[in-house]
Amino acid sequence: MLAPNQQEVLILRFGQQMSLSETAEIMGKSVSAIKSLQWRATETLRQILSGDGNGEVA
Repeated sequence: MLAPNQQEVLILRFGQQMSLSETAEIMGKSVSAIKSLQWRATETLRQILSGDGNGEVA
């Protein structure tokens, strides 16, 4: 399952089509933190959708 901050970053970036800097400002994080968070969120989502680990990430 995606953590709340992972859900938020995906919604802002892809659902609301916000830029990295806009997302960083809204979430109160640096652009580099948003990049990392987005990467972790997409990797988690990829694992969930592929059925690896039943949605659990080690």
